[in-house]
Amino acid sequence: DQWSPVFDINPKVINRPFRDALRFFYYARSGNPIAEPFAEGHPRPTIYANNAACAYDYDDNNPGKMYDYDPLDQGHATRDVQGGWFDAGDLHLDVHNNVTTLWFLLETLRQFQHKLGPDVLNLPESDGTTHDLVLLIQYQLEWFKKMQNTDGSVHFMVISSDGDLRKQTVSDVSTAAACVLAAIFAKAYPIFSEIPGLESYAADLLSRAELSWDWLLAHPNTYNPTGPNGQTWSYSVANDAPYRGLAAIELYIAAGTSSYRTYFETKYNAAPNPRPLNAFGGNSYYSYMGLIGNSAISKGYMDYIRTSRPVSSVIKRQIETEFLKEASQLLSRRNCTNYNIPMLMYNDLYWGSSGMLCGNAYILLWAFGQTGDPQYRDAALDILEWIGGRNPVSRVFITGYGDYLHGTDHYSFYMFDHRNPVPGYLCGNINHHLNFLNSYIQYPWKFYMNLQNAGLLEPCIHWQAQMCFLLGYFAWDLNTPADINSDGLVNLTDLQALLDAWLTTPQVDSWNPLCDLAIPYDNQIDLKDLAVLAAQWINP
Repeated sequence: DQWSPVFDINPKVINRPFRDALRFFYYARSGNPIAEPFAEGHPRPTIYANNAACAYDYDDNNPGKMYDYDPLDQGHATRDVQGGWFDAGDLHLDVHNNVTTLWFLLETLRQFQHKLGPDVLNLPESDGTTHDLVLLIQYQLEWFKKMQNTDGSVHFMVISSDGDLRKQTVSDVSTAAACVLAAIFAKAYPIFSEIPGLESYAADLLSRAELSWDWLLAHPNTYNPTGPNGQTWSYSVANDAPYRGLAAIELYIAAGTSSYRTYFETKYNAAPNPRPLNAFGGNSYYSYMGLIGNSAISKGYMDYIRTSRPVSSVIKRQIETEFLKEASQLLSRRNCTNYNIPMLMYNDLYWGSSGMLCGNAYILLWAFGQTGDPQYRDAALDILEWIGGRNPVSRVFITGYGDYLHGTDHYSFYMFDHRNPVPGYLCGNINHHLNFLNSYIQYPWKFYMNLQNAGLLEPCIHWQAQMCFLLGYFAWDLNTPADINSDGLVNLTDLQALLDAWLTTPQVDSWNPLCDLAIPYDNQIDLKDLAVLAAQWINP
């Protein structure tokens, strides 16, 4: 016999995974312990505790490197790079991979900030007034600042040497890293500048973004550093043109300076035989130029067509047409399988493809907003249902959800208790190219159910951020949890629902997860939940 995971039916079923998914970024922190009460049952010791004095991975007098970190030869050989998020299941920290991560988190903040606010995520820096998602994002922005030099150049990567956690090193700068910092700081500027108390913080972000842009203008060719043995780092960028295009767009939107617009539009129009979503040429980070979750320039295109600042109507129309074409292709191909997966290609299921699908959902939801056609929104919901358990292996690809048979483990070197996984991690997917057991298993996809494999289980920050946006779209307001029946009021009806579930846990029939109001959730209805309801009593 086969059966599905146990699931709830209620209008707020997305709220808890939305919160858990955002808290992923707290657990992915480097340089700080994950400690109670913020660990919520998942503590771990500090990793990279000594990164306040981190060595460089090259000699400062190496003529093959771009940045001389000790030009006067005074013996300065370390750098404070403490903090940052681990990129994936491994222990490196890099700037390039954050272009997708922070862009999607900033989009989540921009579009869904009304759905959560202070003290929802239970972060060490939560102060009861500042929006928790702002604090979550600021943690990584502060690490970016540590990677930026006074001339505007930006170092690319921090990684341990030979797996020895006592020997982390900082790479040379890269032009793509400077692009990413400039783009993300510029994108954050208009969002943060509208938050009371963050005006000067936002202004500093814009100033730093412009500093890195000036450095890029002085270094027009792509520079991609290599490691101590001459090897190319993961997430290397051999052609930074798409990243420069993104930075120019975001800086134009932030500052309104016409030179940024001119840079982008000139490069766009000069591209040979430009296909609008591929006008900036190849992107060595990912091959799919049109997929907004996978390419730098596509994110810039999306912001370009939405800005209220003057832009080329021709370019805007071309890009909008191509995005709608992509959304329509996703829609038409969702019926190629019984699971209604909106994919562009038959082999889109590959390493980390849960996140790739969530990126597809962004385009679908944008198309829904443009056209009002509910088919686009429903196709995005199909993606959420796929990663939520409606798939051939009946696995919930988000950790902490589903029973033992249907739940998913995660592959990670920085969270150690795999019998009690941190909830909210988006793991891989059913991978078409991991076929090494095809000769032994009649139905190859079944090996997903048996293997601990990075391609299937590894979390990664850019996949995670794309899922956060998708969950945020369908989530209800996390700021008014005491509105149990979702009628816009907290009154006797909600109190009665709470009393009906009083002192219950998920193991009893009268359990109602909507009554587990206090954050962090503890799977028990008690005085803490009653206190939340009382605080929101008769709340319109």
